[in-house]
Formats: sequence, structure tokens, C-alpha cells
Amino acid sequence: MGRQNTSRKLPSSRMRTFFEDTFPVKTPTIRTVDDYVLRYAGWRGEIIQELRDIVQLAVPEVRESIRWLHPVYELNGPLCFIKGYRYDVRLGFWRGDQLPDPVGLLLPPNDSMRYVRLMEDEPIDHPYLQGLVKAAVKLHRKLGDQTSPDQRWNKKLL
Repeated sequence: MGRQNTSRKLPSSRMRTFFEDTFPVKTPTIRTVDDYVLRYAGWRGEIIQELRDIVQLAVPEVRESIRWLHPVYELNGPLCFIKGYRYDVRLGFWRGDQLPDPVGLLLPPNDSMRYVRLMEDEPIDHPYLQGLVKAAVKLHRKLGDQTSPDQRWNKKLL
């Protein structure tokens, strides 16, 4: 006579209801940046599209793709990203701590990967953001791809 496996319990109906109410629709697969923009309706979608245009105008040769579930802009490795949240949209930089930021828009101040937070009804400073993107490109070309194994190894040695 075999023993019944009671270690795997299904969630209670209360728990299932919580998840169904919290996450009513499965998130569709996002394959392109256009899909990502369409996912965010309203002001967030508009900001994401504006940021997309800013990055592409600043660096026409940049490659745009979906990585880590959001748009990533690459030039021989990741350079910057755009990520939509409930209350804001962020333009982030892998080497944000090394970028010039006289206005102090890059957050958080204690992390190497930093971002600019853009919220509804706030004006977007196009020249400033394009300057950040261009500075990130210059830094990236000088120091190489920060995500490559060689760069991570060199960083540990320093």
C-alpha cells in the first residue's frame, strides 16, 4: 500500500481568488519594443515613446531590443534601458554613477546603476537626457561592456 503524498497542497480557494483578483490577466509576451509601448496605455506609453525617440536621436547606431522584460539599448553591450512602473517611467544607465549629473536627477545616489524617474505631467528635458545618453556612450566606448565577464573580472581585481 502506497503512502499518499500530502506535502504538495493546492492553494486554498481563498488564495486562488486573491491571485485571480490581483493578476486577472496573464501578461502577454513582449517580443518588440513596439509591443512594450502598447502595453502601457496613456501617459506612461507616451513617455516611453518619447524616451525611445530621445535615445535613438542621441545615438542613431544604437540597437534596440527587449532584454530582462523591458527595452534595452545596446552598443557593444547594454548602455541604457527604459522601464515602466505604476507611478513612473525610468531611463536607466549601467554606469550611472560615472555620468555627469549637475542637476542631480540620477537616482539612487548610492548605486552604480542609476536612473532618471519621469512622472505624469512633468516636463521632459530632452537636451539634458540626450546629453546623459551621449555621455553614457562616450563612457561605454572608453571602458567597454560592463556586463562582459572580462569587465567583471577586472573590476574585482581593482
